Amino acid sequence: MINLHKYRYNNHSLSGEDGVIEKILEISFNKHKLNTCEFGAGDIEENSNTFNLIKKNKINFSIFIEKDLALYQKLLNLKKKYSQIIPLNLFVEFENNNNNTIDNILKRNNIQNDIDIMSIDIDSYDLDVYRSIEIYHPKLLIIESGR
Repeated sequence: MINLHKYRYNNHSLSGEDGVIEKILEISFNKHKLNTCEFGAGDIEENSNTFNLIKKNKINFSIFIEKDLALYQKLLNLKKKYSQIIPLNLFVEFENNNNNTIDNILKRNNIQNDIDIMSIDIDSYDLDVYRSIEIYHPKLLIIESGR
């Protein structure tokens, strides 16, 4: 068994996730470029579990869903430099009849069910959103929690 805590470091994450994710990818994933989905994206240069992988050219595409308009605008600006970024300005919901469940958002944007990493950090009903996912099954799931 590997103690992933010893691999923790932050470039764009807050609690060592950059290093832990890198080690998991080294152990468990082929060397192919990854498909990721992160929501609430926030300021991805300051708080992201996948932006470090974009900067290291390990990403095929990365969907960032952010409800805050100013942070979404920042995503649009970053897309100019990092074409892998797919920014979406939406509020993620979890009720089955809602258009903005993760399943519905990804289907509507023609995303195949080949998400390697999904990161959920909406600072509220993260577990409810996870439980509502029926179609998209990421290989690595990260759910942020408060301390």
